[in-house]
Amino acid sequence: MNYAGKPLLSKETVISGRTLLVLSVSVCLSVLLDIDVSTFSFLGIELAPAQLSSALHWVIVVLWVSLLVHWFGDLSSLGQWNSAMVPKKAEARIGGGGKLVGEFETAIGYLRGIEPTKDVKRLQSTVDVIEKKFDEMVSNRWWHERLSIFYVVGWGFAVPTVMAILASLTLYFGLKVA
Repeated sequence: MNYAGKPLLSKETVISGRTLLVLSVSVCLSVLLDIDVSTFSFLGIELAPAQLSSALHWVIVVLWVSLLVHWFGDLSSLGQWNSAMVPKKAEARIGGGGKLVGEFETAIGYLRGIEPTKDVKRLQSTVDVIEKKFDEMVSNRWWHERLSIFYVVGWGFAVPTVMAILASLTLYFGLKVA
C-alpha cells in the first residue's frame, strides 16, 4: 500500500513479515497435519525432532526481532522523520482514482465561478456542489486511514506476530513424532 507514491512499509519489513508468517504457518501445519519429522534431514544431516524444534524456534525468534526492528523503523518514518513521506501538497488517492488536490482545485474553481449576483438559487446550488465534494473527500479519507492502519499494524505486524507466537507454542509443546 502506498501513500503519495511511497510504500507505507519498507521492502525489508514486508520480507521479514512474510518469511515469519510462512515459517510459522508451516510449523503449525506440520503439527496439525501430523507430519512425521523424525526422519528430517537438512543438507544430508539428520536432525532429531528436539534439534529441529530448537532450530526452528531460534529462527522464528530472529525473524520476529528483525520484523520488530524494521516495523518500528517504518512506523517512525511515517511520522516526523521521513520528510519524503510528507507530501508537499495534500496529494492522497481517493475513490475513483482522483487525487485530493484535483478535488480541491475543482471546488476552488466553483468558488471562483461565483460572481456577486442576486441569483440566490444559483449561489445555493454552487454551495451544495462544493459541500458534496468536501463530504466525499472526508468520507474517502476516513476509509483510507482505516485501511492504512489495518495494513501497517494488522497485516504488517500483528498477523505475523500472532502466528509466530502460535508456532513458538507449538514448538514448545513439541512436534509430533510418529
